Amino acid sequence: MARAYPCTRLSASLLSHSSDTLYNLLHEGGEDQPWRLRVNRPALDEHSWPRHAHTMTASELSASKRMALLLNASEMNRVSQMLALLSARREEVVRLCKPADAEQVRLLKANGNSCEDWSQLLLGPLFDPDQVHGSQFLGHCVLMGPNADSAHNAKHDIGAGVGAEPGSGYRPFPAGIYNSTLQDCVVDHSVALYHCPALVGYSIGHGCSITASRLVATPPEHRIDSPELYAANALSPTNCVEAGLETGGRSLPFFPEITLELAGLIAENPGDPDCLKVLEQARSTRSTQLAEGYRLLGPDSWINHCQLLRNSFVAGTTVIDGAEYITESVLLSAVDSGTRVSGGAGVAGSVLQEGVTVDSGARVRSSILLSGSGAEDGARIRDCLIAGGTVVAAGEATASFIGPFVGMHHSSLLIAAYWPEGRGNLGYGANVGSNHTSRMPDQEIHPGEGMFFGLDTVVKFPAHFRRAPYTVLASGVTTLPQRLELPFSLILEDTPPPGAGSGLTRIIPGWMLRENLYAVIRSEHKLKRRAGSFVEKDFNPSPFRPSIAEFVRAALIELRSLPEAAWYLPKDLAALGKNYMRGDDLAPAIAAYEDYLTVVEGRELAQEKAADHSSLTAEQRQLFLRYIDILGLLPERAAASRRKDMDRGMRIIPDYGSTHLPPEQEPLLQEFQLEVARELEQAKDVLTRQ
Repeated sequence: MARAYPCTRLSASLLSHSSDTLYNLLHEGGEDQPWRLRVNRPALDEHSWPRHAHTMTASELSASKRMALLLNASEMNRVSQMLALLSARREEVVRLCKPADAEQVRLLKANGNSCEDWSQLLLGPLFDPDQVHGSQFLGHCVLMGPNADSAHNAKHDIGAGVGAEPGSGYRPFPAGIYNSTLQDCVVDHSVALYHCPALVGYSIGHGCSITASRLVATPPEHRIDSPELYAANALSPTNCVEAGLETGGRSLPFFPEITLELAGLIAENPGDPDCLKVLEQARSTRSTQLAEGYRLLGPDSWINHCQLLRNSFVAGTTVIDGAEYITESVLLSAVDSGTRVSGGAGVAGSVLQEGVTVDSGARVRSSILLSGSGAEDGARIRDCLIAGGTVVAAGEATASFIGPFVGMHHSSLLIAAYWPEGRGNLGYGANVGSNHTSRMPDQEIHPGEGMFFGLDTVVKFPAHFRRAPYTVLASGVTTLPQRLELPFSLILEDTPPPGAGSGLTRIIPGWMLRENLYAVIRSEHKLKRRAGSFVEKDFNPSPFRPSIAEFVRAALIELRSLPEAAWYLPKDLAALGKNYMRGDDLAPAIAAYEDYLTVVEGRELAQEKAADHSSLTAEQRQLFLRYIDILGLLPERAAASRRKDMDRGMRIIPDYGSTHLPPEQEPLLQEFQLEVARELEQAKDVLTRQ
């Protein structure tokens, strides 16, 4: 189920509200908690770019104007609004607290507490010394204790749920401060601090639980955003993510709220002076606001055994469990889409948006992980933007712009890739990273949507495959630098024709549509299941859509222009890239592309006529009849491509038939057959109305 939430705006007069009003805004439940700003999830259109409602009709605008619209969208201001509210609450807590009196000091000392200067310890009006044991206070510390609002205390006092990971099922620790050292901290009410060796400089929101962890913030007089202090710092106004090209050129600013569309506009217009001007204005404003909020820990966060949390802004409801380090980073979270860093993972100089998980020893450095993405199983990520639905596991991603739903679940390498459309896969041992020419690591690759890099493939740079979506590189293939423009192809090793030269690989255009339609259908159905968790309902997972059809149509024109021959080399057709094509593959490729375009155009026409009920022209009627004929063949073509796996498996594995379903019983193919039947019925209804 898609989720989209309004972004609450912070009025200019909000900070002048009374303490009770501010308290309610920051703490009370309900749909309008500003510190728990819901994320207005951007939709993904047919090009895989998230589009905001106000930009769907603004494609004719210049890149700089589109960029300005995106930067001024309400969701792009949610972090600054959150920071303002949290800062206001911190100031309010300080105002409400008073220096500890003699009796409070006596009781605190009796509980084994010590303080460098008791006059610098400020306590809330209902502070209870019995909640503080064996702790040390240095510098200027402010402890709120229970709030004066008795109705609110019923929800947040001792035993009301603080001190345990949300949803863990374990009994929570009582609120209080035990065996911990605090220096220059502001602690809101109902906080549980246990065995923390150092809590320095942080403002800790209500309901937080921190156990056996070190939180350290740089003193205010030092500049957190100084490049000399931290070369990789997500809070610095001058630092960038070099996503897409290791030596720079597609630099992305560390905007915590950055979307895939905005990132794409920035990456694809690196030299546009108007874009640079808009970007610089936004960068200075946002980075300054962010750099001032690094000392804030949002309400209801849960931190357990974190070895070091340094100079980082952590939004409310974040879970940090057993992380090795989180430094100079921004962690956003939402009540319905929590962010988690755990299992010995490390995050440095990065932005993690809502719903991101970094787990099991993964390392993320100088990167931006968009909502719904993640890293696990010892993955290594540096200078990357990773879109939702993509989880990097075990392998390495460096200086790459990785779009949605890319599968990287095995040890593989991806360097200097600009892959905004995503939806592809890297197999074990895939080496998509030869960006170093021994002179400079300045080469790059642009994979196409849905590309599959097979086991142990080696892709030499530079390479451009964006006009060859859903192409598969077979296992063990080594490809030369090239620009390929034939969609749905298979590239494999084979004996080259005489005079072809060394290094050329064989290509079979349209092979995925002819011989592996099952994989195409499976990809679509897999995306349908996964997309609903964090993108809008109008996300189009289908490879049969107009934006892909444009590439197929251009390739079809190129193939139709070829004369009859036994072989075709790059000199015969530039769209081949650095591959050769056999003559007997030409006619099947043309037929596959023609059938594909008939399905796409037929679907568009069916939708159009279902809406306006106008009559079909003679040409449209012919297209519609062909569309119905080809549509009826798709289920059997998909089953036939799956049946090849079944037949081969049964020849090799004795009990293969006992452990694998035959194609006619596979749920995916059964579902696809029902979908096609419904589509055929709708198409025939259009014909009967003519």
